[in-house]
Amino acid sequence: MLTDKLQSAVPRPREPDLIQDIFPSNEIHIIGGPSGSGKSTLLFQWLADWQRGEPVLGHKSNPCPYVIVACDRRKSSCEATLDRIGLKEVLSPVIGTEELDWGSDDFINCFEQIVNHERFPSDRKLVVLEGMATLVPAGKINDYHSVSHMLRLMSRVCERRGLTVIGTMHNAKTSDNHRITNPRERILGSVAWSGFSDTLVLVEQMDMSKPLLDSRQVTILPRNSKGLVVRFKLDKNGRFTPEGESEGAIAINNELSRLEKIFEWVRQQPGEWPIAKLIQYAQEVHGINDKAV
Repeated sequence: MLTDKLQSAVPRPREPDLIQDIFPSNEIHIIGGPSGSGKSTLLFQWLADWQRGEPVLGHKSNPCPYVIVACDRRKSSCEATLDRIGLKEVLSPVIGTEELDWGSDDFINCFEQIVNHERFPSDRKLVVLEGMATLVPAGKINDYHSVSHMLRLMSRVCERRGLTVIGTMHNAKTSDNHRITNPRERILGSVAWSGFSDTLVLVEQMDMSKPLLDSRQVTILPRNSKGLVVRFKLDKNGRFTPEGESEGAIAINNELSRLEKIFEWVRQQPGEWPIAKLIQYAQEVHGINDKAV
């Protein structure tokens, strides 16, 4: 049983990052975004480049055997997405929700089904969980204890069995004027989702009031590496293509890097800085543009 293995197995040496400085191995990563934002599409595009050993956003890929598990939809639905973006014959295997027994609220039993599935490669290293939140016992995605307990168990499985998990989830429902400031806390449910995972990727519309527009902003927040902000356009098939020149993304990252240095300097100063004063300081003294602020 998986439970016994958790207790007795010796931790494995850490594997190279799946994608250098973006997705460390033997960790749990989350890709979040509103329904229809394209998070699954982007993930599948990255997987296709990654499995061919091609760089992802300029970062080195280290491909390994994987499996895609559609926890919240049938295999046919997942394959329809892959077909739309021309990757149905490229990415496999796919396990649909109809192929798993969801009768138990015991996370270990559910996850054991996945890692022991007959179509799960014996040398598997990566598990992609579409609709990861469905694994939370009793659906308690807002309960800190339930989410943190599940993620701790999953993290232990990753460590003991040399697995990496990338899951997709929805963002919290908020209006554009009331968007949660901290990107790591925008995932729907408990803050434990971001607290007990490693890299968090957010796929969001550029203008939340116009969800049909084809512009997307992707924020990548590794726990132990520098973050990235990249902008994309969706083509007629919903595939992500870089918006404009790649220097645009680099410019945004440079702005954010300068902002980080400003915040670090401010934290070392005595007293408190009102936000208006901080913004004025960033713009006037350091020339940070309005969009970055």
